[in-house]
Amino acid sequence: MCIGLAKVQSTARTRQAEGAEMIDRRAAEESPALTHTPEELLARYDKAMGGRPVATLEIDDYTEQRIVARARFNDGHARPGGMVAGPILFTLADTMAYFVTIAHSPKGSEAFTTSISMEFLRPAPIGVLIVEGRLLRFGRRSCVVDTTIRRADREEPIAHAVVTYAPVFRDDTRTSAEAGGHDRP
Repeated sequence: MCIGLAKVQSTARTRQAEGAEMIDRRAAEESPALTHTPEELLARYDKAMGGRPVATLEIDDYTEQRIVARARFNDGHARPGGMVAGPILFTLADTMAYFVTIAHSPKGSEAFTTSISMEFLRPAPIGVLIVEGRLLRFGRRSCVVDTTIRRADREEPIAHAVVTYAPVFRDDTRTSAEAGGHDRP
């Protein structure tokens, strides 16, 4: 009886391991690859902002798992006391999540913000800020990005956001209702 139970448990463990291996293999095959260059992302940003971007951005690091950019802020972005305004930081976090989403989407795709949860942790002084976007999940219906903003000369975060985007692929001919949304008249 014990031998039969041990065999059943061993078979179950083998099937479980095979299932996990299949999931890992499928995830590796579907892993997101970068589809745009940093220059293309910056050009899209400039165009989306009507040629008047909120801040000058330079991409410092560009990999499949993260994008790091440097943003320069001047007195025109300041609140009294010489701190960058919260709405500007919000826009910076949203922009980074857009970069991460578009960087993994096929050419010709677009993306729209569906959710942002943001915490402002410290005042943001005028000058150079670093914004980092880390890909948490990329799928056909959503892209989730963890975004951190910090000073260039310090490691502690100024603000943190988790941003969800809905990528819209050029070949996506589904209606909004079929995609999980609601059609409006």
